Amino acid sequence: MTQNSTTVMFRADQVGSLLRPESLLDARRRRDAGAITAGELRAVEDQAISAAVSRQQESGIDVITDGEFRRRDFRTGFVEAMDGIQMRAWDMPWRTSQGLTKLRNNAFVIAERLKQRTRLAAGEAAYLQSLTRAPVKVTLIAPGFLAERFWQDGVTDQVYDSREELAAEVAAITRAEIEALIAEGVRYVQLDNPGYSAFLGAHGHGQGQPAAFERMADTDAAAVAGIARPGGSTIGLHVCRGNQSACG
Repeated sequence: MTQNSTTVMFRADQVGSLLRPESLLDARRRRDAGAITAGELRAVEDQAISAAVSRQQESGIDVITDGEFRRRDFRTGFVEAMDGIQMRAWDMPWRTSQGLTKLRNNAFVIAERLKQRTRLAAGEAAYLQSLTRAPVKVTLIAPGFLAERFWQDGVTDQVYDSREELAAEVAAITRAEIEALIAEGVRYVQLDNPGYSAFLGAHGHGQGQPAAFERMADTDAAAVAGIARPGGSTIGLHVCRGNQSACG
């Protein structure tokens, strides 16, 4: 950069998810096996989040996240707040520098009318805010992703008349959560939608499906339209290929 009287400012923030430390991965495995309680798992989560916040503060980053350490992956905040969703395992094609491989993955299917039991990100902001005075970010799965990827023909269409009906419902659920987070003082809410990457590049399986792309974009837009954003609140969108090795 040429030195002159102009100061160039660079801004950076963590997209949300961080690689889970081994202590957290181990605690979640032990919780799955019934070897520790939910409270003991939460204590490990608290410790991991505290360490992650300290590292972010040391770096000088502007916005702080909890690394999504409360969640198994980016979908489970929504899944665990709802009744009506089933989990199914499948082998997901995954393109690497060494070629095409397959990763064992969990897929979620809406098999009944959704019924919300808890907030999507209940309690996440409060602990994070107790650790820092910096602006904090909370991430949510994008409703456009839910409406497309949690739908299965022959299953979801037995309980919802159309994808558009489901899309309107998950957009409304997401909108309510965003408004609740902003009311709690969260100044950055990020919607995660790796589904858009399917419409890009030669290997995207969404190529040639403009209606699906438009429905996804319209659903995400509906969730944020008209939301009041006090104090410079930001609502962002993150698109990626996923973080398959982060969660264990």
